[in-house]
Amino acid sequence: MHQAYPEAKFVLNTRPLRPWLISRLLWMDELYRHMSQFERRLANPVVRLLWGNDSYYDQNRVVAWIHERRAYHQSVLEFFRHKPGKLLVLDLEDSAKLERLGDFLQLELSEQAREQKKTNVSKPQDKEGYSDLVDSALKKVGVRDWGETLYE
Repeated sequence: MHQAYPEAKFVLNTRPLRPWLISRLLWMDELYRHMSQFERRLANPVVRLLWGNDSYYDQNRVVAWIHERRAYHQSVLEFFRHKPGKLLVLDLEDSAKLERLGDFLQLELSEQAREQKKTNVSKPQDKEGYSDLVDSALKKVGVRDWGETLYE
């Protein structure tokens, strides 16, 4: 995309690792819940092939997500390392996110945006022990500061 639009600016949206993982598990849960029995029968062999079991909720899967996210963030940062002013890393839970985005894009915030900046992204609600699963995966990979946003 950068080649096609060399003057464009890019935003890497991120959020702290732990809530992101819980949110991803909840999203998978929602997706699986809405699958028909036929779709589940099709999906389960693929999941088994990729992960060695039928479970969408497994410590190894969460660990893989952590590594994939880290690799993606690192590749984006590396790509933009010598392109100053082209990338904004935006923590969606940062209360100043809209101001930072406006500054980056050189836009004046509207009154409505100024009011909205006070709200943060809703925190995912824990369900079915996802916190325990996420915490065990974070420990397995050695993440100490679970509030880390970018370099986890």
